[in-house]
Amino acid sequence: MASFSPRELTDLYAMQKVQVKVTNALGIHARPSAKIAHLASMFSCTVWLAIPGRRANARSIVAVMSLAAAVGSTITIETNGPDEKEAIDALIDLIGREFAARR
Repeated sequence: MASFSPRELTDLYAMQKVQVKVTNALGIHARPSAKIAHLASMFSCTVWLAIPGRRANARSIVAVMSLAAAVGSTITIETNGPDEKEAIDALIDLIGREFAARR
């Protein structure tokens, strides 16, 4: 039987964190917020978006919109949980292609 110390148990999922620049001409308004919330809801990990001074649950359209992230601003994406790497990669991809559908 395997034995883990409490420290090892908490380190199973180390939070992923990355900063992304908003390049969409209109920033993160209603439609991009809905796309982010929909995508974040597809993963079991927790997903947060942050700008200096504010943090929002990425699964909430209203919370994401309230960040009012304008074009050129930098947002931090934080994920924590079993599929955190996949979630952060998917969000980076979505924001990087300016919320456009995949071709």
